[in-house]
Amino acid sequence: MKTSSVIGVMAALCGLAAGSGCTTLGTQQRMEAVRREQEVDRLDGDVAKLKERVEALAVSQQQLYQQMEAARDDNARTRQQMADLDRALKALDDSQKAGRQEMVDTMVKRVSEILSRAPASRSPSSPSSQGARAERGYEHVVQAGQTLSEIAAAYKVKPQDIIKANKLDKPNALRVGQKLFIPEP
Repeated sequence: MKTSSVIGVMAALCGLAAGSGCTTLGTQQRMEAVRREQEVDRLDGDVAKLKERVEALAVSQQQLYQQMEAARDDNARTRQQMADLDRALKALDDSQKAGRQEMVDTMVKRVSEILSRAPASRSPSSPSSQGARAERGYEHVVQAGQTLSEIAAAYKVKPQDIIKANKLDKPNALRVGQKLFIPEP
């Protein structure tokens, strides 16, 4: 039954009761009916507001799910891009290492060629020109930046042979212009 019908029935009952002298009870019942109707109306309004809020929350929830899915997709793309960059960096690093090694090899070859062709710093020496030395070899004048190992490599002898032939106390302390006897290999 609707609220207005209930009120109408109650009003009719009150009217009958009023004829019998019961006006206070009828007034109380009408007031109670009005209060209940107001309470029902207020509750209906609250329910409507709650329904709207639930619908709004459902829309927000759906939007959040969509944003979360988009973020997952972005995350997957970012991980793939990072993996691609890692591979590219590794390939570049490997290429640079190979290039550096190639440059070092080329420089070593050129230095060896230059040292092996140095006519001014390499002159044959015989035992008579070396005094007490009885072996054959070459005289080498130390140039700036040369080491005993480089000189030995250029003449294809061991550094120990040069140290022994020249009685070097400090083989790592060669001087520019110093003359060394290089024994033949």
